[in-house]
Amino acid sequence: HRGESDPAYPYYGSFYRDSFIGLRVKNITKEEKQLAINEAKRLEEINTMYNYLFFLDTKNKYYCTDFISRIYQSINYQRNDKEKLSLNDDGFITSVNDLILSKDTYIFFYKETIGNHEHIYYFE
Repeated sequence: HRGESDPAYPYYGSFYRDSFIGLRVKNITKEEKQLAINEAKRLEEINTMYNYLFFLDTKNKYYCTDFISRIYQSINYQRNDKEKLSLNDDGFITSVNDLILSKDTYIFFYKETIGNHEHIYYFE
């Protein structure tokens, strides 16, 4: 949601997009989720840089979907006998489509804005 003082407000209005989805990772424990959160915080603390050339795979720079994919990939070593998480099944750059189509994620909500009304649909 953006306020009227936001420079992009005249172009986008209150909302950047009229609709979007939320994803969750399947079959993950609270401990594994916490490991992923801790890794994300660690990367934030060391001022990890954004990868604006997302089509080039870099070790120390991340773009949005790559960040999520690589964080969950980093906890795979702790899954022992469990199946390893793969939010990027094609092995190329991680796109939004990769996250949506991954066998390890599911859609848990859909949000749409119609006029000035927000509608949120939960699938759990």
